[in-house]
Amino acid sequence: MTCLRYLWLTFLFVVECIHVCGQPSDGVPLFSFGLVADVQYADAEQWGKRDYRGSLKRLEAALEILNSHHLAFIVHAGDLIDRDYRSFQAPMSIFGRSKAPVHFVIGNHEFAVGDSLKKSVRKKLNNPRGYYAFREGKMQFILVDAMDVSLLGSQKNSRDFQRAQRIHEDLKEAGANNAHEWNGAMGARQLKWLKRKLRRADRRDYKAVLFSHLPLLPENGLQLWNNREVVSLLNAHPSVVAFISGHHHEGGYVNVDDIHHLTLKGLVEATASTACAVADVFPDRIVVKGFGDQKSYTLWFPGRQTQ
Repeated sequence: MTCLRYLWLTFLFVVECIHVCGQPSDGVPLFSFGLVADVQYADAEQWGKRDYRGSLKRLEAALEILNSHHLAFIVHAGDLIDRDYRSFQAPMSIFGRSKAPVHFVIGNHEFAVGDSLKKSVRKKLNNPRGYYAFREGKMQFILVDAMDVSLLGSQKNSRDFQRAQRIHEDLKEAGANNAHEWNGAMGARQLKWLKRKLRRADRRDYKAVLFSHLPLLPENGLQLWNNREVVSLLNAHPSVVAFISGHHHEGGYVNVDDIHHLTLKGLVEATASTACAVADVFPDRIVVKGFGDQKSYTLWFPGRQTQ
């Protein structure tokens, strides 16, 4: 009897600890995944807050943390390098020690390489088309290519470059704050593909999470060239839960029309030993647990948010 009473008191103590610590009280997550952004490695001297060489050490620290968790996958949200095609080798070697599969989003600095090498970048990152989707349970994950139509991502004087040049010039004439050469757009073919994926997610009652290098919101000058078109598309699909990006090294978060727009802290500018996150997926939310300089967030699914 004494033993049973002890076990009961222990159980109550554990429940109370979970409640006080603010951790989910409805069991273990369905699965978890890792997040990191903007390693932006280069064998170059520090410039401002950007510690190019030091980013490798912070990436190693991030991977040590991520490898200590049971993860379904890891997403790097773009800008693995800062410049020079040879720079890919070092960070990809570190990611090669990951226990979980790694998905690489295409960033703008990926194309700070020789013009003749630009066509090789996406294949180098195991993302030859630049965008694709995969599923875990009833969650649809979608990598999009924000450099699909861009000046940096196109070989100079090519038809793609000229198309991007026209869009860029139109934005400049309109006084758009995102009319920068380091930004880009999602092209018509990719948008058509994305619409099909989201329609399928809607029909099957999946929850969709998108990963991009360029954010959509807020409109701070770092957003996608055609961000408003993409926002309208996402708002038309109830399956969409979150849009996770990099590019803005300070990181940030806004919720607009029940869609979470989460921008990850850039590893290259981290002042702590690292900046990464583990995202725990529950039936009604995603709990993003930040490490180092990365902040933590709870991304409630639409209709389930609590104050």
